[in-house]
Amino acid sequence: MKGRKALLTAALAVAAVSAAMVTAANASSVHHSRALADITIASLPVADSALAQVAMDRGYFTQRGLNAKFSIVATGPATTAAIVSGSAQFSQSNYATLIQARSQRVPVTIVTEAARAAAGFTGVYVLPDSSIQSPKDLEGKRVSTSVLGGIGPVLIDRYLKSKGVDYTKIQWVQMPFGNMGAALQQKQIDAAWVVEPITTQLKEQLNARQVFDISSGITQNVPFAGWATNQNWAKAHPGLVRAFQLAIRDAGAYAKAHKGTIRNAIPEYTTLKQADVSKLHLEAYPDTTSAAAIKRVADYMKDTGALSTTFHVQNMIWPQPKAGAK
Repeated sequence: MKGRKALLTAALAVAAVSAAMVTAANASSVHHSRALADITIASLPVADSALAQVAMDRGYFTQRGLNAKFSIVATGPATTAAIVSGSAQFSQSNYATLIQARSQRVPVTIVTEAARAAAGFTGVYVLPDSSIQSPKDLEGKRVSTSVLGGIGPVLIDRYLKSKGVDYTKIQWVQMPFGNMGAALQQKQIDAAWVVEPITTQLKEQLNARQVFDISSGITQNVPFAGWATNQNWAKAHPGLVRAFQLAIRDAGAYAKAHKGTIRNAIPEYTTLKQADVSKLHLEAYPDTTSAAAIKRVADYMKDTGALSTTFHVQNMIWPQPKAGAK
């Protein structure tokens, strides 16, 4: 377990340095144009980020005084490193990475929830001719993850533990989601942990078979990813943080009232075509941010050794706008 935490720390450090080099002298500042504050949102090309795209499309960021743009990155640590370095003001990050970073005194704070796992959204997949038939068969096997110590390994470890499987025997292999299909075909890994849209792509292109759905059993409906920022930046720009929170809230309310909004948004920041998006199993997009719900992730991390002590999630959640706030 120490090895995984060390690798995650190293990944965050490397990604932070890279992000800082890209943005150079102006990385840590917010620029203003036509009375709008320019913000960059670091994100993976996955369904978690859909509400930010909806907020852009519907003009909710603009209405709140923000000029928002995406910076699409390949790995979870890169999104977190972007807000640490200042190359982005907000990021879509999985909770395990954020909690691990905060436990190591990296100044990240959760701004609002992004998504919670739902049936079919995420799971462990293998090729159709694989000998892996059950969770027990994963012992000793090579399983891919987008980030060591991230939400995938944490949830899988906890799920397997609940089934009496020795999760410590899994050999985790880190790689971008987009490389996992080829890695399965080339026998570089035995199984892949994936999320949408990769889940559907593997099933469509490789006839991949699900070993188990992560949003089931003890890990059912678990909070998956949140919107985060640098706590130091947030303290200096509380008004912009509140504007972001309200824009995401507005986007969520619109999407809830207008079926198909999320699916229409996903092709705008991914390589998926609209016809492909119709096949996706989408996550749940909560209306509020719940410390008690997110605490499940921290508890799972402690249960499986990713954290050595109890972690108090409520201390890293930025104050939320009151219900009905304008």
